[in-house]
Amino acid sequence: MKRLIVTLLLLFTSLNFSSAQMVWTDVSADENLPEGVRLFSGLDAGKRVFAYYLEADMNNPSIIVHPYIGQARPTTSFTSDVGAIAAINAGYFNVNTGGSVSAVVMPGQQVEAINILSVVRDEIAYPVTRAFYGVNEDRSSRIDWIYHFGNRFEDLYWYSAPTANVPGTPAPTPSREQGNLYENLLMGVGGGPVLVKNGEINYTYTEEGFFGNSGLVGDQRRARTAVGFTDDNKVIMLVVDFGRIVDGVIYTGMTLPEVADLMLSLGAVEAMNLDGGGSSTMSVDGRLINRPNGTTTQRSVPSILSIVPSDSLKIPPPPLGEVIIDTEEDGVTFTGGDWFQTANFGDSYGGAASASWLVPPGDGSQFASYLPDLQNARYEVYGWWSASSNRTNNTPYTITHADGSTTVRVDQKVNNAQWVSLGEYQFTGTASDQVVVSNDAGGGDYVVADAIRFRQTTPAVVSTPLKSALPESLRLHQNFPNPFNPVTSISFDLSAAGNVTIEIYDMTGRLLETVYSGVLPAGNHAVQFDASGYASGSYVYSLRTQDVRLTRRMTLIK
Repeated sequence: MKRLIVTLLLLFTSLNFSSAQMVWTDVSADENLPEGVRLFSGLDAGKRVFAYYLEADMNNPSIIVHPYIGQARPTTSFTSDVGAIAAINAGYFNVNTGGSVSAVVMPGQQVEAINILSVVRDEIAYPVTRAFYGVNEDRSSRIDWIYHFGNRFEDLYWYSAPTANVPGTPAPTPSREQGNLYENLLMGVGGGPVLVKNGEINYTYTEEGFFGNSGLVGDQRRARTAVGFTDDNKVIMLVVDFGRIVDGVIYTGMTLPEVADLMLSLGAVEAMNLDGGGSSTMSVDGRLINRPNGTTTQRSVPSILSIVPSDSLKIPPPPLGEVIIDTEEDGVTFTGGDWFQTANFGDSYGGAASASWLVPPGDGSQFASYLPDLQNARYEVYGWWSASSNRTNNTPYTITHADGSTTVRVDQKVNNAQWVSLGEYQFTGTASDQVVVSNDAGGGDYVVADAIRFRQTTPAVVSTPLKSALPESLRLHQNFPNPFNPVTSISFDLSAAGNVTIEIYDMTGRLLETVYSGVLPAGNHAVQFDASGYASGSYVYSLRTQDVRLTRRMTLIK
């Protein structure tokens, strides 16, 4: 038995891969794939390699490659949940918390997770720049080494070379001056290491800190996932199976250098590795294509790289405003004497300068209050926490807003070090706006309080109390200026407090946008409408209350 095990290990680690012997078959006809997407299966029985790759033609305007991040789940479920055509698993994650430790940048310059910034090998810390696959606004692709100096998009820098780490000799910490800010990046995902750069093998396993006890063994044959792109703007999304049995042959995966050779043979001018092993999964139309570790069992993953219809790419407009309150700022107060700062500050929003605060669960008498300086507008609220297996799984966030209070309970064992949406609310722009995190929780040893983010989603309402008698009825004024390009002001008078909705319609009566919806006091009010995303022409704007609807016409000229 020992001799058999040794023989198999030698087989798995020492076979010399030659891409010339790989036979690829276009199996797209077996799937419900749109134009611009193709699926290939590859087989090399002699070298025991079984693989699949998706080809997404980014020259086709009807499709686009899109990352997603969220609650960890199987790739097939993730694919179905987001309505993707196909997908592969993406970056690395903490298996205990399910939180991503690889970057995810979503449309609208939203950094939802960051690459790990340093690793410890044999008690030595190594700063690392790690691989990142990005999609630009012009639909081209890129692969860079990146480093985060914070959790905002403007803190994300790319580098033309990786950190020069050598075992025993750490590289200097990257600086902003050595790097470059992104100018037209739309979205992307992190992973590593880089495999191909500028049309040549560039295997930066050591430089990116994957040596030692990283768990990513590059020179052993394992299940793999990789992404790359060709010179003619086609994206290649690859998975390689390990342990799959076909006609009595056990297929044994690939080493990372072999994956680099394979990606190069497929025409990739740049390529990088993603999470592998039991995570290596490919889904088409919500169905598992490959066999991770030889079975249909899937590991839950927090991020995927998918192919979606372009019309599902809902790029949000730049936020009208954003407020982030971290625990060290004046807008945060702690009530109760049991709060303490975590010693593991690496996943805290502010790092060592503003580590997360912890408190044991209890009766809700221990709480952190966040008092933001907001406007009378709608905001999406996000929470950030450092997840761990000892966190409570029903931590309450109570948001006080214009319509009352809403309590959202979250599982702080998962979604580590990323912004998690708590919902969208209308706020008053007064001192009554607040978020409270309390210890009225259970299912763990500690509640976490960290940063809160408020992203403004509607223009602020400017209200002026009436100085004379209230009008007998509603009044909707002509927008000013009119014609306009692209911003105009819509003003109206309310004779009594109540629910108000301002909506924009095209001339066929189709609702285009809700500019404002919420409760306003009696008085003179105005909202701003930005028509940057609309074509020149006539539009109708409407003021609607519970009992009355008023409309007027306006003209956009660009």
